[in-house]
Amino acid sequence: MYVETSIKPSSRWGMTRPKKASVMTCDSCSESFVRKYSAHFVTRGLHFCSRKCSANAGKIGGAKNIKSIVTCRKRYGVDNAQQNASVRAKTKATNLERYGNEHAIASTVVRKKIEEIFDSKYGCHPTQLKATKDKMIETRIERYGSAAPIHDNEDVSTKYHQTMRERHGVDSPLQSKEIRKKAHTTKRKNGTFNESWVERRVVRVLRAVYGDHGIEQHRRLNGWDIDMYIKQHELYVQVDGVYWHGEGGSPDAKPGTQAYAINAKRLLDSHQIEWCKCNGEKMLRLTDKELNSMSDQQIIDAVRTVA
Repeated sequence: MYVETSIKPSSRWGMTRPKKASVMTCDSCSESFVRKYSAHFVTRGLHFCSRKCSANAGKIGGAKNIKSIVTCRKRYGVDNAQQNASVRAKTKATNLERYGNEHAIASTVVRKKIEEIFDSKYGCHPTQLKATKDKMIETRIERYGSAAPIHDNEDVSTKYHQTMRERHGVDSPLQSKEIRKKAHTTKRKNGTFNESWVERRVVRVLRAVYGDHGIEQHRRLNGWDIDMYIKQHELYVQVDGVYWHGEGGSPDAKPGTQAYAINAKRLLDSHQIEWCKCNGEKMLRLTDKELNSMSDQQIIDAVRTVA
């Protein structure tokens, strides 16, 4: 917020002359600060003493956020411009014209450009940097008192589950078949499935025998994402990591812990095996530990034995 313009003497090259300075109050932290006079700066709607304050003002309840809501209500009758149907339609039309897709981020050109920027600046995705991870943990602890607030902070956990139930009717988004199906479709389209080198090896071995089109990766079965499907044998193949599918779980473990996740994986594995038996589906499960000691021919033999 602009307060006043002060005029003070300034000495330069042995000459003294008046110099204008603007006295401001930060619209984020309310601290006073002084800037070199600029008509453009003075006539701004909001003023901030630092980049940090400017960033904080954009958060919910901040000065920028409030101003944005007021402007959007005045222009479009909603809190956010994208809540207005005509604005959304115009945005989609512009994205289609520029990128060939209604959503810019879905464009391979845009994604490639983003990756190039990340590579040139950081050498990887910024979230993979240790400094970024440490900063994220620091921010969570500062705001919520925990590095994992969704599990440790009761208020955050309650709000999270409440929002999930309101939007999707479940406590966690991945409990929704519709969301899992959409996530699977998106990953298949973008080729962004997480695969271990062991899985990639099995795919390579099987495709050498059954061809590229004879092996389908990430085939859906009763809502589950199965690693591989061999069309000729109508056989599903799952590659399990011994850690997450092993004996480290506990039925009494606290939700959000590794022991709880391992136990859930183990129960799911048993359920999948039983379901396949009852519904006439064939499934071969191999662990990464087993595969590490198997030759390519032994993998093929294991498949043919079950098939």
